[in-house]
Amino acid sequence: MARSGMKVDKSFKRQGFVEAANIVNGRFPTASIDADNVENHMCTLKQKYQEIKKLMNLSGVGWNDTEKMLVLEDETYQTYVEGQPKAKEYLNKPIPFFEELRLVAGDDHATGDQARSIYQQFGGTNEEDENPPTPDVPMEHEPLETNVHRQEAA
Repeated sequence: MARSGMKVDKSFKRQGFVEAANIVNGRFPTASIDADNVENHMCTLKQKYQEIKKLMNLSGVGWNDTEKMLVLEDETYQTYVEGQPKAKEYLNKPIPFFEELRLVAGDDHATGDQARSIYQQFGGTNEEDENPPTPDVPMEHEPLETNVHRQEAA
């Protein structure tokens, strides 16, 4: 079955995977990846993100923003990872690129919050930048940190 460029299951369009493969191959001449390789890596990132998100919603798990890690106390941690060994990879260990992972693999919908005009990208301004339009549609996603308790660094 041939793949189309249509968006499927909240993922990037096929052309996005092709472009990413071209960029990697262009930057690293010894690389030899194709769009399928990129799509497989994306699938792996999404699975990791879902595992992290599931852990964030567990009772007793907190987020240390300074260390960028999920925190679970020792006794509870030991009990939990005995039954869920994959959790060792994410609990009480830094996840330094979590925000980037969330942007790429998260289940949030595009809101245009990060969009910039061509003038802003190159340091200029225009009249539209001073009075940006406000969206008519409310955001349809819930913030990720709903059930996460923030802990301050000591």
